[in-house]
Amino acid sequence: MYRYVSLHFNSILLDITLPLPVIPQPEATLSSTTNVPEGGMIMEIISINEENKRKIQVQVDKRITLAQLKEKLVPLIGVPAAGFRMYGIRNNKEYEMAGLHETLMDIRSGSKLIVRLGRAIRKGEYRIKLYLLQVNNTDFCKDMMDSIVAKYTPVREFKKQILEEAKVRRIDCDLELDKMRLRDKRGVNPGRIYLDHQVIDTKETYYVEPLKGQSIFSF
Repeated sequence: MYRYVSLHFNSILLDITLPLPVIPQPEATLSSTTNVPEGGMIMEIISINEENKRKIQVQVDKRITLAQLKEKLVPLIGVPAAGFRMYGIRNNKEYEMAGLHETLMDIRSGSKLIVRLGRAIRKGEYRIKLYLLQVNNTDFCKDMMDSIVAKYTPVREFKKQILEEAKVRRIDCDLELDKMRLRDKRGVNPGRIYLDHQVIDTKETYYVEPLKGQSIFSF
């Protein structure tokens, strides 16, 4: 499945899982490795998982920064570097790699990285995990997406944001502004319904529930 090459002294291999590109991009192709001049930098795609084209293995110069690595990945993802985040895996748990100006020197060769769409949060903002609530479906609790929202954002404005982000990310869901509602998520159980005139608090998880008719909670 994979083709391996000998590594340059300053190079490491990384297994990277990419999201589906927002704008369809040409399929990645294998690149031959090249010599890296002193102080130079490189990222070469040296293998592609044949079963899942979004999993690639790359050889990178570990002296480059996270910001430089993200720039190299931009053509494969279809959004600017500020539009996605990178996660490493430590002790079987994901952690966000936030130090854009830090090099990759502390990352071991063979490490697995994950790219997720969405920008980094700013002061006064919170990252919220959204799940799609499909009441009459056996798979009623479906992972939808992460979203960033400022505290005290009106519910209706957040609904508009959800619709726009779902469209951009090409999420398969049938949602309309006046035919959806936002609810607390308590374990797997749906809880409180939020009215359009209310505001978003700092809870970490919410259900987005599509409705067949106009929600009576939109007023």
